[in-house]
Amino acid sequence: MSLVSELKRERRQKLTEARRIFRSIDDDTPEHVARAKEKDFDALMAEVDDLDERIDEAEERGHAADPRRPVGGAVARDDRADERGEREQFIDYLRNPAVRGAPQSRAEIEARVMSGATASAGGATVPSILYEQIAQRALDENPLGGIVSRMRVRTPNVSLPVSNSDASTAWAAELDTRNETDDLSFTAKAPTMGMLYSLVTVSQELLMDSAFNMESLFVEEVGRAMGVAEMAAILAGNGTARPSGLLNVAPETGADGTRTADALRYIPTGNAAAVTADNLVDTYYSLHSGYRRRATWAMNSNTASVLRKLKTGDGDYIWQDSLREGHPTTLLGHPVVIAEGMDDIDDGNHPILFGDFRRGYALVEHEDAPMSAIADPYTTPGRVRLYVFKRIGGCVYDEHAIRAIKTAAS
Repeated sequence: MSLVSELKRERRQKLTEARRIFRSIDDDTPEHVARAKEKDFDALMAEVDDLDERIDEAEERGHAADPRRPVGGAVARDDRADERGEREQFIDYLRNPAVRGAPQSRAEIEARVMSGATASAGGATVPSILYEQIAQRALDENPLGGIVSRMRVRTPNVSLPVSNSDASTAWAAELDTRNETDDLSFTAKAPTMGMLYSLVTVSQELLMDSAFNMESLFVEEVGRAMGVAEMAAILAGNGTARPSGLLNVAPETGADGTRTADALRYIPTGNAAAVTADNLVDTYYSLHSGYRRRATWAMNSNTASVLRKLKTGDGDYIWQDSLREGHPTTLLGHPVVIAEGMDDIDDGNHPILFGDFRRGYALVEHEDAPMSAIADPYTTPGRVRLYVFKRIGGCVYDEHAIRAIKTAAS
């Protein structure tokens, strides 16, 4: 097993244990037990974050073999050979679907895609090595996907309990009677699921040309399309056969604990067409300090170009470009993510988000339904339509963890 595969296996185990802890907390759980379980959950998710970083580093090194094994050992060679074999078989299927067992009619193809068919029900499972490349290409288009919480689940009927932080305390002298305090309560958040699919059409003549890089086109086009769709869902998905986005419930101005469920708090700019340095400072301090520690700014390039020019009262730019490769640009000391799917600065828009996105939003994928593909050479003679699909869902997890800036008078 390669280092990347081993790290991913460990990551899945940590997430499974985290989900078990989540499900063990309910309204009858004593406060002290619930708090202990929350700490255990947070510790596991911190380990998952660390594993994510280690996986990224290992993949950047080219899926390096486990350093505890001899370099070039038989196991590492077998892993690479298996990966190459799966990839070649998959690409061969895409090039020659009529020969390699594609569905036999347009109706059958569409039924399999829209029903959420697994590989056993039709099509071919996308090999892990290509899936990872597609996922990385999707992150290029959707950097929000890299900062929200991502989970693998076995069933679409998932409930994610989040603490309402309403447990109370009391004081007592050494020999005083200890009366019960209010119990800690939880709210269940349920990700809405849907089938995300991409459709790429290629001429049969091009597919039959051995010089044509089918793999590159598949990774590039599918990754780009799915990244764009994921970003749109995370931001504004309506919850119908797709994730429910951060802005699906209109943000409100009320304090934490008083707003509509899933509604972020927004900070108005006081101007329908501008954002000032003071607006950013107000937003920064409106977020509880516990969330600020891991907070990130998100905006599109047009908004970034405006904020890049803002200065403090002393004439210093509030935007700090990184001088070290691999280190992010910062705004008020926190990293900036450029998400092109976000609003521009305009009346009534929400062009800037700030907060702990891992705490604020959960994106879930079906653990037993990996990305699959169906090649359709029948619908349009001379052309092959490549359907690529996976089941995915999402929801606002903790609306207190993220703030929105709204360009409006109030």
